[in-house]
Amino acid sequence: MATEEERRMATERAEHFQLSLGDAFPSFVKPMLYSNVTRVFWLGLPKEFCKDHLPRNDAIVTLVDFRGVRFHIMYIARFCALSGGWRAFASHHNLMVGDTCVFERTGPTVLKVIIQTLQHVVSCILMIPFARGSKASFVL
Repeated sequence: MATEEERRMATERAEHFQLSLGDAFPSFVKPMLYSNVTRVFWLGLPKEFCKDHLPRNDAIVTLVDFRGVRFHIMYIARFCALSGGWRAFASHHNLMVGDTCVFERTGPTVLKVIIQTLQHVVSCILMIPFARGSKASFVL
């Protein structure tokens, strides 16, 4: 189970990455919760993002991962959520509680997804060399 500090660092890293995307396409950051990556497999999206950038009615949206693999997911407009097909995406990418995703809308119903995993954050922390007598600092 991830610590609160590890989750916070994963989210901060994702937010930093989101800022580097610029303003060309709307985006948001979503830390993964238990209901997002386990039995329920339901992903609530930010209401403002849905209102401003997604269809007003239920629709199939396409999630595109970093390899360009496409996943077709059911978007439920009245709940601002992804449901059918989200389980396949989450399972394919081994998403865990505490991982963080950056969603970037690149088309009317297309979202590019960049995944920041806790394992990557933890490995970054573990690989930081410390000189004798130096103060600890985090580099992500």
